[in-house]
Amino acid sequence: MKYTVYCTGIREGGQTEWEFAYNQYKTSPVASERSKLLSALACTKVPWILERFLEYAITSSEVRKQDGTKVIENVGSNIVGQPIAWNFLRQKWNYIYLDYSDKQWRLSGALSSVASSFNTEFDLKQLRDFGENVDLGGVQRMYKKLIEETQSNIQWMKNNLDIVQNWLDSNVKK
Repeated sequence: MKYTVYCTGIREGGQTEWEFAYNQYKTSPVASERSKLLSALACTKVPWILERFLEYAITSSEVRKQDGTKVIENVGSNIVGQPIAWNFLRQKWNYIYLDYSDKQWRLSGALSSVASSFNTEFDLKQLRDFGENVDLGGVQRMYKKLIEETQSNIQWMKNNLDIVQNWLDSNVKK
């Protein structure tokens, strides 16, 4: 329940609410509370705050290293944050990869949360270009899975988008 309240407040608020929650995250002595706040901080709809939060995740001593990829995952799960997290991951991959070389399973989670909703040829091209230009190491298996998922999502969209759109147009009042 607390997470829902935090997330809603941060999503509907602005910089002031985000800063308040971030300060609560930094000062809370309770690990479970810090975890809820860390996840909720990614709920904001303000792009520059999401960008700053991602930077904090990999450079700030205020966000624990083991929580850095969790921030990327959470921002990547936010509809506003997904493209921001994808760009961030591509731009900072080499740094993040080296920083988490001993915990590559964390990178798999981050990449998965950012790319699992890909469903266009453009997304697929970006994902392929990414994989061809970086060292994926232990993330290779997840990368291949994401390529397959994206191809499957593209096919699903081709087969079903018009049907769903027609149904929505017929059954949802405007």
